[in-house]
Amino acid sequence: MASILSGNQLPQNQSQNDPIAMVNNVINQILNSTNPQSAFQQILQQSPDAQQAMQLINQYGNGNPQQAFINYMNSTGKQNLGQQILSKLGLK
Repeated sequence: MASILSGNQLPQNQSQNDPIAMVNNVINQILNSTNPQSAFQQILQQSPDAQQAMQLINQYGNGNPQQAFINYMNSTGKQNLGQQILSKLGLK
């Protein structure tokens, strides 16, 4: 499995079906660009999914993705599931 932190990538055919690999690819594109802020803004402009994700992050976490996740899980009554996910990701 690819890791966001390690930068390992899966073969192309696997990454098309693996959401983690897709996120890794986008992160690598941004971080490896000459202007990461501009690359990030370009992805936001071109992707309705990225725009929706940023809206949720801003709405539920005031720009903080981890806090947005926690607040969103709390608002949907899925606190236990959220804690399990954070724990498996090593974030709690």
